[in-house]
This record gives sequence, structure tokens and C-alpha cells, in this order.
Amino acid sequence: MKSSKVFSSRIVAAAFICAVSLIGAGCKDSSSNYDSLLFLVQSNGKSGGNLPADINYKAEYLTPAPLDQPSGIPFEGGGTKGKNSRSPIPVYAPKLQIDPQSWMSSGYQSRSNTQLRNICIPGTHDSGTYGIQGIDENISQTQEYTVGEQLALGYRYFDLRIKKISGQFKIHHGSSVSVSAQEVFQHISSFVNNRKKEIVFVHIQNVDSMSDAEHYELKDQLVLPYLGSRMAPRSLGNSVNFSQLWDLDKNVILIWGGGNYADLSERYWNQGQTMKSDWQNTGSEGDLIKALRARIKDNREGKFYVAQMILTPNASQIIFPPYWGSIQDLTNDKLDHASFVYDLDREAKKSGQRINIAMVDFAGPQFSQYAFEACMDVNDLEPRYFTLKSKQSNLCLDVSSSGTDNGTRVQVWNCNNTNAQKWFYEHSTSHLRSKLNNDKCLDNGAENWNGGKIVLWDCRDNIDNMRFDFYDDSMRVRQNESIAVDANGSTSGSLVSQWTWHGGNNQRWEKNYETPYFALVNQASNLCLDVNKSSTDNGARIQVYNCNGTDAQKWYYDASNSFLRSKLNPYKCMDNGGEARNGGKIALWDCKDMNNMRFDFVGDSIRNRINSLYAVDANGTSSGSLVSQWEFKNTSNQLWKKSY
Repeated sequence: MKSSKVFSSRIVAAAFICAVSLIGAGCKDSSSNYDSLLFLVQSNGKSGGNLPADINYKAEYLTPAPLDQPSGIPFEGGGTKGKNSRSPIPVYAPKLQIDPQSWMSSGYQSRSNTQLRNICIPGTHDSGTYGIQGIDENISQTQEYTVGEQLALGYRYFDLRIKKISGQFKIHHGSSVSVSAQEVFQHISSFVNNRKKEIVFVHIQNVDSMSDAEHYELKDQLVLPYLGSRMAPRSLGNSVNFSQLWDLDKNVILIWGGGNYADLSERYWNQGQTMKSDWQNTGSEGDLIKALRARIKDNREGKFYVAQMILTPNASQIIFPPYWGSIQDLTNDKLDHASFVYDLDREAKKSGQRINIAMVDFAGPQFSQYAFEACMDVNDLEPRYFTLKSKQSNLCLDVSSSGTDNGTRVQVWNCNNTNAQKWFYEHSTSHLRSKLNNDKCLDNGAENWNGGKIVLWDCRDNIDNMRFDFYDDSMRVRQNESIAVDANGSTSGSLVSQWTWHGGNNQRWEKNYETPYFALVNQASNLCLDVNKSSTDNGARIQVYNCNGTDAQKWYYDASNSFLRSKLNPYKCMDNGGEARNGGKIALWDCKDMNNMRFDFVGDSIRNRINSLYAVDANGTSSGSLVSQWEFKNTSNQLWKKSY
């Protein structure tokens, strides 16, 4: 929580004069406006964004329950969404099981010829400013997580501003000074040496004021000692793909923004030759979105592209409430990172390109910002099915009679969680695929007129009548973006058609993502946690059994309340019956707001909230052995691995 800011009229008047003098002057970078205005901003007492010391965690550990979704069954809890006040209009991004520390190595192992300039890479602006404290914190700090934590959260592009102060290289934002550059290089070095297939972009800029000697010192004291062995040669060029980097055992692309000093090493990539990056210098979210929508379609000349999804406070935002120059408050009130990623990728596809580096302020789930999740979705790394619910009627987009014949009409119907209502949006092709048959896609039959029908048809490449784009919460066919998918009625069975976009709720749809269930495999026996006889009666015992992929062995961890829900019935949860003792049974029971139903994953063990000294214990290695609780001894019968 920010502390209150109180200014005297004299300071405000002086600030106004100072701020007005800067408007329209233009800046080389987003730090330049700040230096004359730092006296305006008081410290805000932020506590920092520290994550646990052990950052070898999974994505679900970091992702809070969706803000606008009730706690509950997995089907309703599969997405995350930011505050409704933000722009572009916040939409749900899927919750992910992909490990943010290894998303490149796991996601591109089977498609390693993918060029890095053609994927969405989450990145951070002024990445090292988390250490700025005091009077200039509001207007100069753009991140709270350390660079090491940003890496663990899945971010792979880092914008670093470095200068020498009192004999030491420091991270800075204008005249505001943060942590030592050595600290940041240590964080990056540790990560890239332990995750050798994760490609990290290190962009060093604003170093033109350095002397020749300082350029060499930075190279010899920090860059090469910490990153040199991992740095890729610039001779690979901008079309570099994963396979080329992995074959060379290199995973750092260091981009140098210091003019001719990029020639200091063949491992320095010249900024001008390597990337395009546009700073819009605006505090208006509308102006920012409009500008980036236009610029992302420009010819990039084969370079990497950085979409600077950031706001810069203007004079009134600096000297008046509610922002008082706070980049954090401005960002988290006005911009939705996930929706912005989706928005810009849609626009980029119109020119045959994709969003590339999505650069943000105040990254991460602490701020209910989900650029990472949206990028993984845009990259099609972890397909997620969703329903599309009409905002007019709360009915779901449905394939009539669950048919899969070409020409089957699409309607709205009472939401029932069947495959006829589940869709997967393939971002690379812009196809909406049906879960009834993944080779069947939504199609407008080239009927680009009011009343034109929407049907299911065999998926085909390069046909615009099968390409659909999401504009916030509306769907438009690529052939004619002024025509929207229209519910065309508010009763179950109403046929869906197309109509000129007018913004009504019958043309607006809300995604609700499925969340994947997982099996829990015991490390002693390789048997799965299983509900005995697939019973959903209260008290049904839990056992280990030969893994068979049935619903009796599928579980969902509801992070909003720490319940382990069964796929047999998501309103049935794992329960220890209050028996916190050796041999205490584990059973299934109606989910209730009680600690005996709350379980925490601690490493590979599962502990009940009543007493974390006791772990879920397989209590046997033969199929049918009952599961109980036992004092934790870190033995393999108490250790479990998730299998999706």
C-alpha cells in the first residue's frame, strides 16, 4: 500500500512550472524526464516483491486465484484476469502448468527451428530498478522483483541502464541509483549457467556518457567474466533459432546500445542492427495502445521488435492525485499486460508478423499482471480449451447436437461443460478448433454479411473465413473485421450468426478456461493416487493403484482455498478427517471450508494444513494399498510427482 502524499501549495506550483517546461521537449529515453522532477515524489514505503528463497517452483505456486472468479470447480477457475478498470479490456489468460524457469527448453524442444524473433518473449523495462528507494522511488522504480526473481517468473528480456558511480558500476534510471550492476550480472549468470537452454536477452543501453576506459572496464570486469562463456556470437544474425544456439551451447544474446562500442567484442550485438524498439512517451493508455497497434505492423527489416507496453507519467500525473508520479500505480490502474499481448499479436498478424518482445513495468502476479501467461498462450505452448459465454444471456457457444459434419450450425445453449462447448484458439493460424474434433474449425462460410451463418467445417490453412480474431471480448472474422460473431438471441438454441459490430452484449463473449487435472504418482511404487472403486460417497478411501488415466486418479489443486478436488466430482475433496496422527486415514468428502481439507505441496510431499509435520503416505507399494498420513521422514513413499 502506498503511503499518502501531501504537498504544500508552493511545491505543487513549482512542480507544475517544472513539469510544463518538460512537456513536448522530447526525450532520448524514458528516464530523461525524471531528473528535474524527483523532488516532487515522496517515498512510498513499499515492502518489496520478494519471493521465497527457493525459487525452483512451478507456475501455479505464483499464480493467485483469478480476481473476478469465485473459488470453486476447475472449469470456472482455469483463467486469470486483471482489474476491470484497465486497458485493453481485460480478458482471461489461462492458468499454466508449464515451468516458467524452463519454458523455452520444454516448449521448443520439438520445434527448435523456431526463430526467436517470431515468438512472444516477456521482458521488463528498467529491469534493475527494484533497488531504488527513498524520495525518487515512485517516479523511478519500475520493478519490484529482483532480476533473479524476474527470470524465475519466466521473463527473458532485460533492459539495463548502467553507469559508474564512485568507482562502482551501478544500475540507474536517470539520476536515480539502484543496486550494483554486479548483483544483476550475478543473478543472470547463475540462471543461464543452470538453465542452459533458456535464452536470455541482456540489453545494455544509455552508456554513451561512459569514457572509453569505462566501456572496457564494464566489458572486462562484469560482462565477460559473468556472461562471456554463455554469450552467442552476433554472426548468428537476427534470424537465429533455438537449435543454432543450443548446438553452440550458448544462451545469452547481449545487445549493446552504446554506439561503436558494440565492436568491443564479436559477442556484442549492435542495437541498431539487431532490434527496433519504440518508446511512445505518453501517460495516456489510449494513445499508447493506438500507437503500438500501428507500429507493430511496420516492416521490421528482419530485426527483433520490442513492444514497449509502458506508460510515462505526464505533468498532471506527476503533480496531482491520484498518481503523484507513481509508475506502479499508473501502470496497475491503467494497463492490462495480458490483454495488451493478445491485442498486439492480433495486429501484428495482419502484416504477417507476430508480437515479439513484450516489455512491461511491474511484472508478475503480485500486481495481477499476466504477460507471461499471455505470451505462453500466444506461443501455443500449452493448449487450453475454453467455453465462450455470451455476455447477454450467459449461454455458451455450442455445436448443435454435438455434430461434426461439415456445415453443422453453431448456437448458444445452456452451459453444460460438454465438448460441444469447448474450443481451442490456435494463435499461429487464428483457428478456433472444436474439442469434439480438433480437425473441425469455426467457419463463416465466406458469408460476410448481416445474418451470415457460423458453422463447423474441416480446418483449412490460408482461408480467411476460418481465421477469427479476438478484439477484447468480441470475435471478428479476418475477412471483414467490421462484422462480429453475434449470439442472435438469448434463448437456448438460438443460432449464432454474424452482424455489423455495434458493441452490444450479444456480440461480447467471456472465455472460461478449463484447468488441467493431474495424476499424483507415488515415487516408491509408481502407482497413482486413486479413489477406491471410483466412489464419490463421503468417506470413500484413497489408495494407490495401477495408473490407468481414469477420473478416479485425476486431481485439481484449487489454489484459492488449497483443496485437492477430484475429477469424479469437483465438489468432492481429499480430506484427512481431522486425524493428524500416524495412520490417520485419507478419504473423499464434500468440500467444506475446513483445514482438514486444505493441503499444501511442500517440495514433493503433500501436507495437511492442520499439522504440516504429517505427510500423505502411500503406506504400501502394491496396487490397492490404502493411503494414510505419517510423520514426514522424506522417504519415497511420502513423495509424489504430478503427471499431466
